[in-house]
Amino acid sequence: MFKGAMRWRNRTRGGRGEIPSNVRLALLERENGAVLQAPPAYGTWKSRGVAFVALIRRHMGMDWKKLAWCAALAGSSMSLVACGGDDGGDDTMDPVTRSYVVSTISIPMTTSRHNDPAPGFNLDGVDSDGSATGATCVERSPDYTSQNDPGESGVDNALGGLVDTIGSLLGDGDIDSTLAEQITEGSLLIMMQVRDINSYTNDSSVQVQLYLGSVPGGGAPMVSGSTLAPGQTFDGMAIGGVQTGSIVNGRLRVETELLTIAINTGDVALDLNIRDAQVRANITPTALANGAIGGSVRVEEVAEAAEEIMAGLGGTVLDILGNIADLEPTADDPLTCESLSVGILFSGVEATVSGS
Repeated sequence: MFKGAMRWRNRTRGGRGEIPSNVRLALLERENGAVLQAPPAYGTWKSRGVAFVALIRRHMGMDWKKLAWCAALAGSSMSLVACGGDDGGDDTMDPVTRSYVVSTISIPMTTSRHNDPAPGFNLDGVDSDGSATGATCVERSPDYTSQNDPGESGVDNALGGLVDTIGSLLGDGDIDSTLAEQITEGSLLIMMQVRDINSYTNDSSVQVQLYLGSVPGGGAPMVSGSTLAPGQTFDGMAIGGVQTGSIVNGRLRVETELLTIAINTGDVALDLNIRDAQVRANITPTALANGAIGGSVRVEEVAEAAEEIMAGLGGTVLDILGNIADLEPTADDPLTCESLSVGILFSGVEATVSGS
């Protein structure tokens, strides 16, 4: 099957040898294209293919290249059809590559109320209200509804309840201001290059490469207002390998094994190593909007970082996180989780990766 392919059903009762009397072709329009349902017996195989193509051409106005594919499929096999109009689905344009730089990052504080909105994703397949008694660490914390993807529930975001604590740990108090300053100074430039885009509405396969960016020759990037100006070129160091993602209803979706967001106040640093990170954002040729990052961070890693900040602090942080961690229960104690769920907001503007 190629991109944009859609299945149809063989409605023959007796196989190729029978030609039913009530042969007909039905065109059923769907939101993301059209599905053609046809019986496999309509005169000769050649005449059936001709009739099939004529119907598509009359009702869908498809280009001849796609019609040729349909004719071949209709004339040689009556089990599959892979034809779609230019409706904003796959293959609506020649493949293009677009690059973006993350211009805003926010780690918002969450509430302790079930189903309140929060960034992130349902990482454990559970939608807990936090009221279960004798539950595992996965079930004891209330889950949220998605702040970015309406209708999605069971969102895990334990980190949001620790925003003030982390701010105090870093000695700054305002994580979002620290992150914004890092971006405009050029010390935290996360870039995303999306390749093989055939549609900004629906595309079943795009290739995504993450980069850690820097200003060529050093210095700070150009700023527009309080955030990065679009259209800049940055040097890029690849983060991991190329990942296969998709675009669904105008929303880019991709996953990566590890995404690090380094929070640095100048005096104190904390690396959030987000594992099995899911990334989504509304994508256009010039911007990424309404972005969300979700995944998990290891409790031990955060405690080790705290210990480096101040001797003896690691044990205190470990105790705090042990009561909040909500992913990966230990085998010995199901009330103790090894990881903490994360939900982060972001947006991006168009940019160029130097040399790509």
